[in-house]
Amino acid sequence: YPIFEMQMVWMEQIAPIVDEVLRGLPDTFTWLLITSDWPQVRSEDIRAPSIEEINAAIITSHDPETNTVVSEIGPAFFEGLSVPDNASEAALVHAVVLETVRLSGATIADMPGLMMRIVPSPQARQLHAFAPQDFRDQVRDSIGQTATNITAFDDAAIRLGLGWHGVPRPGGTLKGKDECTQALNAITVAAEEQFCKDLSSYERHALIDRVVSNLEASIFDKRRWERTSAAIMGLASDPEETRNEIFERLMKANGTDLASRIILEAAICECPVGVGYKLADIELSRLMAQAMMIHHLGGYSDAIHYEGMKPEIRISPAGEVQIDTSFFEGIVEPVGRSFATLQLEKHGKDYKGLLRDPELSPSNVSDLVEAAFLVAWEAEIGLSFVEFRAGLEALENRLYEKGAVYEIVPRNDIVEYLSQHIECAEAFLSAIELISRPSWKSVAPPFNDQDRQPWRFRRRLSVARRPILRIEEAPNASVVVAPGMIRDAFSIMLHNYHQGQFDLSILSSKEMRRWREHIVAKEAAEFEQRVVVRLQELGWNARRGVKFSQIFGKGLSEDPGDIDVLAWHSDGRVMLLECKDLQFAKTPSEIAKQLSKFRGETDEKGRPDLLAKHLKRVSLANENRAAFGAHLKLLEVVVDGALVFANTVPMSFAADRIAHAVTLLTYDRLEQVFTQTA
Repeated sequence: YPIFEMQMVWMEQIAPIVDEVLRGLPDTFTWLLITSDWPQVRSEDIRAPSIEEINAAIITSHDPETNTVVSEIGPAFFEGLSVPDNASEAALVHAVVLETVRLSGATIADMPGLMMRIVPSPQARQLHAFAPQDFRDQVRDSIGQTATNITAFDDAAIRLGLGWHGVPRPGGTLKGKDECTQALNAITVAAEEQFCKDLSSYERHALIDRVVSNLEASIFDKRRWERTSAAIMGLASDPEETRNEIFERLMKANGTDLASRIILEAAICECPVGVGYKLADIELSRLMAQAMMIHHLGGYSDAIHYEGMKPEIRISPAGEVQIDTSFFEGIVEPVGRSFATLQLEKHGKDYKGLLRDPELSPSNVSDLVEAAFLVAWEAEIGLSFVEFRAGLEALENRLYEKGAVYEIVPRNDIVEYLSQHIECAEAFLSAIELISRPSWKSVAPPFNDQDRQPWRFRRRLSVARRPILRIEEAPNASVVVAPGMIRDAFSIMLHNYHQGQFDLSILSSKEMRRWREHIVAKEAAEFEQRVVVRLQELGWNARRGVKFSQIFGKGLSEDPGDIDVLAWHSDGRVMLLECKDLQFAKTPSEIAKQLSKFRGETDEKGRPDLLAKHLKRVSLANENRAAFGAHLKLLEVVVDGALVFANTVPMSFAADRIAHAVTLLTYDRLEQVFTQTA
């Protein structure tokens, strides 16, 4: 079937063009493709054939009596799929087009030009010979279903009547931060209660089994779109339209993934055990729609609280919550699209690596990971980094041998199995186990309700952080073991702990808090140094961490803070740069919170935000231009400032929301400003 799909895709490319240029072509003709079996070759034995070998493996002919073009492909064609570009498919298409020209009796003066129209990109292809990259790839045949996604009907239906929990019938318009957040909080609570009530109708084990299966199917589908995105766009007649379609597919998959995890987090608390209905696809769609609505409602409230979203909501006569969408259209969606574009570019660059087995990481990580971080990891998690990794790999091997993407087994069975491979089996489970609670909304110390709230990321009580689900509270209750989910959690934990992206408030060990302080300072210093080096390449002088007392030659009564990067040009231009390497804001809540730190304003206690502090430094520098001129040995000084971010951030799309005129730059745009003449 994959070969037939490939033939259909290329026939759609070939037919309209040859019909246009080959006047003698019959009104109908047939392309008959004869293929050998796809050879089963181990990745390490793959040998990329030459283009001559690929061409020799393609034999074409035509029958003018039946208007048929016949092509036969041999093993070298399939071996050619291990080449990163579309060598095999391009060669096949070239041979078919050439034979079609012969069938028509015409001559083509510009065959390369014709082929460029049919095969517009070396990345355009339909067949992919990916080598297994991880556990999920090894057991992908066990995912025997397509993912159930949220239907448009369910997404719309659950909205009706919801707003009446915040505003009595017949609805109306609310304005002001306090009034809007109060109403949204009430609506969110009502949505959560209805969600829990609906979950109480389904038997716990059966629902969790179905949702985990759907989550894995969705992840598999999403990975296929990501890995083949460059090839899909290479085939597209309208790349931008195709890119938008890929974005929509990935957004839908992300919604399914997030909604599935939220359902699992609540289901282990709210679904009854041993009694209840079995979940049907249509019911799963509705539950996912409810989960996402809770996620959105909580995000709306936070976005209004942080003054990202306009404090105005309308409850329609049908009870639907209607918001001002400018925050989402102008900031949230562009930020998400910018991130998705970077991800697609990365997947395109990674394509070549997918054609070979991945290189195994060494068991000794001391040369790859800082010793201080390894100490902090063990103190925070309760077992060493090496032990954690060994436990994960043991579970991957267990499920690989069973040919299953996940299993639901008694907890003691997993403890016993892990004890054969690591010394700290109990600590491993405890570090990443999400345990059933009396109710979803009941959270006991050391956790708090924010660890549960599904509109927040980096939560401690989430499936993304604790992917082993203990379905009941009993010590030997059944647990869900899905190595792919555990590997995802491991990656998230490693990244967030190592990069210092978890808030200090949720770190339990002094070692990890100390590491966070170290790495945040280190990353900031390294980014500032990158900016310094880049400015020097552009012909400027620059240095980082400059104090005003150094420039003035004396102390100040009030410390305005250091200048992250001071840049100056021989023509007298002086720039004070505030450099920030911020973590990616994923949700409307996080985006609004990040924006709130760059308004150029003070809070109710008179404390300036980050932009206000920067503007104060620029103002102080302007008031003391002579001191800057003397210190930097410049005759005439023109002082200005700018914010420089490592990557695209919400502020890049929110200049109209910032109270003061300020230059906003990303690192890759420094050249646009710093090559301009005075």
